[in-house]
Amino acid sequence: MAPSAMAEELLEELGRRIDVLAATQPADTGVGIQGRIAGLRKLKASARAAAHDAAASIEQKVLEVEIRVKIAEQAAAVELAEDKEEFLDALVEELHSWDVYLERLQVKVATTADRRDQAEGAIRQLRRHRNALGAGMAEVASTSGEAWYEVREHVKAARTELESRAAELEATLHDGRAGI
Repeated sequence: MAPSAMAEELLEELGRRIDVLAATQPADTGVGIQGRIAGLRKLKASARAAAHDAAASIEQKVLEVEIRVKIAEQAAAVELAEDKEEFLDALVEELHSWDVYLERLQVKVATTADRRDQAEGAIRQLRRHRNALGAGMAEVASTSGEAWYEVREHVKAARTELESRAAELEATLHDGRAGI
């Protein structure tokens, strides 16, 4: 992702000013001034890289919020479902969003976590909870009549557990704590 337009414009302006400074120096200028100009160019490049990294970090955070909002919306649809078909349709969508969330989390952990093995173990636990939720969905689908209401409560409990575990892992990753 590109840095903000303001940051990019300012960096371009600073680059022009560095170029003007370099152009106004005679060729036989001492090493100190040439070294200073080289240092400024390096600093500008570092600032541009930091701006790109910050922009990528912001984009990542926005994508995290987006998927969690989507999961919450779908969870609300599951909660508000009045019949079995509506419940199953909403749950399928929620499970798909959990899959996307877990994939993104796996990539994030693989590239950033200090205690990668522990984080990956926690993600495996989340996948088990997600799979249990999928099994609960299959159980709801196979029930007949009003019996699905009872199974629905088990599915809701599994959803609550998955959400809770995901929140714990996110807090751990966000805080950078060692224990997962």
